[in-house]
Amino acid sequence: MVKPQLPSAYDLVVLEGERDPVARACALARDRGSDGTLVWADRPDRLSLALLLEPDADLRTTALDWHTFTVAAQDALAGLTLAAYPLHFRFPNRVLFDGCELARLRCVWPRRTAPCERPAWIVFGLEAEMQEPAEPGAQPERMTLAGAGAEAPPVAFVEAIARQFLYWLQRRDAVGFEGVRRIWNHRLERRGELGSLRLGGIEAAGVIEGLDAEGLFRIGGQAIGLWDIPEEILA
Repeated sequence: MVKPQLPSAYDLVVLEGERDPVARACALARDRGSDGTLVWADRPDRLSLALLLEPDADLRTTALDWHTFTVAAQDALAGLTLAAYPLHFRFPNRVLFDGCELARLRCVWPRRTAPCERPAWIVFGLEAEMQEPAEPGAQPERMTLAGAGAEAPPVAFVEAIARQFLYWLQRRDAVGFEGVRRIWNHRLERRGELGSLRLGGIEAAGVIEGLDAEGLFRIGGQAIGLWDIPEEILA
């Protein structure tokens, strides 16, 4: 088995088979916690990982880490797929390649945490299929990494995501959240167009504006925070 070579900021946990890295990271967080633990499922057919963090700020501020992770993940995927097709983001947690879903991002934390409170932990995750399904065309709205031109193994994606996340965190510390927000909004699907949104009990319609300076997603003048998104959508 070839393990990812990660920066020293991370502690690697490897799972075998079809075990869920996000579930494992959440279990570790509830048990003992370990900031910077990266859990990776070693399987050839899917890219599946989770990153456990122990924030030192409230949930409103920690949500900025989530937006930073989404930008970092897109950069990592873009670096290993066809450059002719720029990646886009569909709120709240889908990465798109040529209009098709390439990856799903996940985010889990103790839901009892109020926006003004510090979450004991938060887990970010990513899932993407590596190879074409047995029946090509069965899910035309989805794209595999191979279909997007990727030739690298899952290990290379894990390494790239880990590096890009550290890079974007350091950049945000240096120049503020505005740099992350600008890139995030630039990649947002249909930004500036009229659209509608339904997420569980959340319904909104109007111009798709994107992230504001506080990290809230705005559509039609309505602001949506990370904590407003139903758990079943992000988990």
